[in-house]
Amino acid sequence: MTAANPRRDRGSIVFLIGLFRLFKALLLLAAGGSALGLMRPDTAQRMRQWLTTFPYAGNHSWLQHLIGAVTGMDERHALIVAIAAFSYAALFIVEGTGLILGRAWAEWMTVIATASFIPFEGYELVHRATAPRAIILVLNAAILIYLAWRIRLRRAAGPSSHPP
Repeated sequence: MTAANPRRDRGSIVFLIGLFRLFKALLLLAAGGSALGLMRPDTAQRMRQWLTTFPYAGNHSWLQHLIGAVTGMDERHALIVAIAAFSYAALFIVEGTGLILGRAWAEWMTVIATASFIPFEGYELVHRATAPRAIILVLNAAILIYLAWRIRLRRAAGPSSHPP
C-alpha cells in the first residue's frame, strides 16, 4: 500500500468513514448546543411545547418519556451532557479529518476509540435493544474490522508503505 492520496481516495471506504465521523461530530455539536440551551428554563419550556406539537407525540409513551427527559434536565445534568457531546465531537472531528487526509495515525486513533466504545454499545443493546442501537453497533464493528485489516496489511508490507 502506498501513501494515501486524498484526491484519489475521495471514493474510498476510509474517506467515507471520515465523512461519517464528521457527520457524527455535527450531530454531537448540535446536541451539545441544545443541552446548553436547555439550561435556560424558558428555552426548555418552549422546546417542550414545540415537541408536543408533532403528530403522534401524545400517542407514544416512549416519545413522551424522551421529551420529559430532554426538557426536564437540571442545569448540572445539561452541562455534563454538553461537555460530553462537545468532547466526543472533538474526537470525531480529529478522526474524520485525519481519515479524509489519509493519515495512518487517524486509522489507529479510530480503531482505538471505536474499540473502546463497542463494549458499552453492546451493553446498551443487550439491556435496551433497538434497531438504531443494533445498526450503530454493526457499523462501528465493521469500521473497526476494516481499519484493523488495513493497518495489518500496511504493517505486513513494510515501513515504506506507511503514509505520513
